[in-house]
Amino acid sequence: MGIVDLAKDFVEPCRQGDVIARGELYWSHDMVSVEATGESAVLRGKDAVSAKDCCWRDTHEIHAC
Repeated sequence: MGIVDLAKDFVEPCRQGDVIARGELYWSHDMVSVEATGESAVLRGKDAVSAKDCCWRDTHEIHAC
């Protein structure tokens, strides 16, 4: 798979709101999420970052992608 195909495979479903499936497919198990501040400024691991993502989506309204 070339870089253009990879990008399309990742971006198109995200534009349709399917971010979770893309994350499950492409996120590394040892990924790290880093924010500037906050109690969860640094999270390590796919499960922790996924939980953060779910919490964010549950508390925010996405108007458009």
